[in-house]
Amino acid sequence: MQELFIVLFIILSILGLVSIVKKIIMWLLKYDDGEIITVIPIKGHCENIEYRIRCAYERANWSSENHHIICLDKGMDDETRILCNKICERFGIEIISSPTLAQVAKNT
Repeated sequence: MQELFIVLFIILSILGLVSIVKKIIMWLLKYDDGEIITVIPIKGHCENIEYRIRCAYERANWSSENHHIICLDKGMDDETRILCNKICERFGIEIISSPTLAQVAKNT
């Protein structure tokens, strides 16, 4: 029984150290000179839309606090649009169409 607690303590200690190292790396790599915008263009049917959005979201979390993600609708089909709306709503990501991209870029 004591061995179980030792193993559990070691695992939790390792997870804590990894979290601390991540925070230190984020602090060292912090970029505050403006805003970073990642645009994910989506056209037609996209099988891996959830994967693409989640990857962009995780990269944005690692890179900077001023990192925004935009899904660019270049003619998504209905199935992709429904899935994209659900995922973007969960992560707070904006979906815009192609003509409005220039307007968004001017406003930032």
